[in-house]
Amino acid sequence: MTTFSYDPISADLGQFRLLTIQPGSWHAILECRLENAVLGQKPFYEALSYTWGDANNKRPIILNGFSWHVTANLECALRHLRYEDKSRVMWIDALCINQNDMREKSEQVPKMWDIYASSKKVVAWLGLAGPDGDAAMEGIQDLGQKWSKVDEELPLVGISPDTLRQAGIQVSNIAWWPIWTFLNRPYWRRIWVIQELATYEIGATAADDGDKVVIMCGTKSMSKFWIGGFCSIILLVTKLVANFIVDGNVQEPLRTIATLGVPSAVRMHLAYMNHPADLGFLLHLAPEFEATDPHDKVYALLGLVSKEESSLIIPDYSKPIESVYIEMYRSLILYFKTLRYLLFNRVSYDGQGPSWIPCATKTLCFRFPWTPDIVQLKATAKVTLDIRFDNLMHHLTAKGIEIGFLDVIIGPNSQIQAPSALPGGSVSTAGPPQRAQPIDELPSAINNQKFFCQLCAFGRTLSKNARECFWRALVMDFDLTDLENRITPAPTHFEEEFEVLAGIRAMPANFEPDLPFKTRCQHWCTSSKFFRNFVECTHNRCFFRTSCNKMGLGPYDSKQGDVVVALFGAGRFVVLRPTFKGYELVGDAYIQGAEDEKFLLAYSKGDDSDMKDFVIC
Repeated sequence: MTTFSYDPISADLGQFRLLTIQPGSWHAILECRLENAVLGQKPFYEALSYTWGDANNKRPIILNGFSWHVTANLECALRHLRYEDKSRVMWIDALCINQNDMREKSEQVPKMWDIYASSKKVVAWLGLAGPDGDAAMEGIQDLGQKWSKVDEELPLVGISPDTLRQAGIQVSNIAWWPIWTFLNRPYWRRIWVIQELATYEIGATAADDGDKVVIMCGTKSMSKFWIGGFCSIILLVTKLVANFIVDGNVQEPLRTIATLGVPSAVRMHLAYMNHPADLGFLLHLAPEFEATDPHDKVYALLGLVSKEESSLIIPDYSKPIESVYIEMYRSLILYFKTLRYLLFNRVSYDGQGPSWIPCATKTLCFRFPWTPDIVQLKATAKVTLDIRFDNLMHHLTAKGIEIGFLDVIIGPNSQIQAPSALPGGSVSTAGPPQRAQPIDELPSAINNQKFFCQLCAFGRTLSKNARECFWRALVMDFDLTDLENRITPAPTHFEEEFEVLAGIRAMPANFEPDLPFKTRCQHWCTSSKFFRNFVECTHNRCFFRTSCNKMGLGPYDSKQGDVVVALFGAGRFVVLRPTFKGYELVGDAYIQGAEDEKFLLAYSKGDDSDMKDFVIC
């Protein structure tokens, strides 16, 4: 049989292609037809959101009367989507865009947001049910429905095992392991899915989403709205850890979160829940997701951001990926006159490509990045930006003031989880033990305690005044316990909590005096607001002291000899690594007590003797 070939589409006419799945019985070969359509004429169609699957595992279909091959996962999706008695019109990227025509691909990709938004329904295909699909979907839908009835009535800090039970959610009876396996399926790691699921997120209700976005797994389906409700619960639990520790034992779902990490679907929800999103934030999330073509880790995000940001980036799949990132960051920095796009937490850098672009470095974003309202250096953001780019060497030159060299490094407080530890990977899905699990047995808690013990050994060598600066640095001088009322400077009772934890002062005699000493120590730790904030602020971060005795928190990859700099236009301190060419960008940093007015007082009065150029390679 002759092979199918694409007819051209007209960009000037606003054309795109639609696929009609012809009716047929379950076992009959799939027959489909591609036809040109005009998006502006509002044709009736549904859009498929899915993963391509293994490109080497393909199956035949009939396309416009000719033989054509698609991946096994797409063929399976088409078979489940096909009606027996009527045709079904779909938009499916692998078929409706000629993937071998780079010019067409570059022209069609910017329209994908509009294509999904204009569809009558988005069908998210997660594959066959397998051993976990049915139970997971039933559990997620049940939780989502029950939680939606109480969500708006509770303050953000109100979620706990008790409030979940009051909503009818018995956390001890839920099969969390199959849910995690389901929420870590490859679908939730595909970067295009963020945009595909976000098109109906704005102002969506259960009724709206039930009609507009359907999650389909095997023969079962449910509204995306319930997935969103479940993800909201998980995000709140990660912020309210203490509420889920009872008598030293970790309650669900915190136990599963601490054991297996935050599932990919929750990261996906975090990415699409706010629209338009900040491109810098999304670009730092992008390494968490997967794409067949590395260009898509940029282009798949453009529909999620403001027109002002997206208009600066013209998709071009013919360009080398490094050039795409360099041109994009250069355009964003110069247009918005800010270096905030360069603020990230770096794990490692292999020396390939400029260190100031994320594609050249493995970055850490989740659990949550530092937010501007917590860590900011307002004065440097207000200084007139003076940036130069070397187009040949791809060096970025910016002005700033050097604070000092990193003299002492402790950490990082590593919370990086190997992918093989996640269900849905290569591990058994039999599930964790069902007994109550003490918090000090969890890998994340063990790492937190190990890091804290190293810090305490250093803290005990400090004078009382220096020790106050030290403990405040460990919580960035904030109390973030109440999500709706962040407090700064950190309350003075944090000092007592820290010093008891560090063994510098005795535990108050009236604190649970009838319990064994070890239990009292454990309860002091789990009830300590200081320690909760410490865990939040130091997640995948290092503690440092500079050569001029400044203390703060730096990126994961911080090393002795790095320099901390107030880079004009960044709005935050950064850590740079001296090289024979200039500097490598390591990541953003916090310094305790570096108030803007004191820090740039000389510069604000016209003394620029401390200012220098930093050539970032």
